[in-house]
Amino acid sequence: MGKKMMGFSAWFLLVLGLVFLVVSNNSVNADTEATCLDCVVNFLNFCRPYLVGKAATPDVNCCIGLSNTVGGITKPKTRKDICECLHYYAVLDGDKPDRAKQVLKHCNIEFPVPLAPSADDCKNIH
Repeated sequence: MGKKMMGFSAWFLLVLGLVFLVVSNNSVNADTEATCLDCVVNFLNFCRPYLVGKAATPDVNCCIGLSNTVGGITKPKTRKDICECLHYYAVLDGDKPDRAKQVLKHCNIEFPVPLAPSADDCKNIH
């Protein structure tokens, strides 16, 4: 019985360590500017069901991903690049602009770029 418990504990710690590693590697901080890929991996995949109208509320992972990405959007060029990325995916996936505006309220997060921006929104970012 003791060996089984010890084996389970080691396995549990290994899994916990891997989860921590994945979460910490997916977050973007102020030392590293965010990329379009960061947006797709960190939150767009999780926000998509809500943004297209298939879910009543955003998934908690959507909010976590937004929170993990916001620290890496500090420079005007990054804001413009992220805006263009979000615009591309919003058009491609058929995001509903009213839902995109509500994500930030649901998640209680301030994000430096509109989540379903128009092309004009991106042109006006400086």
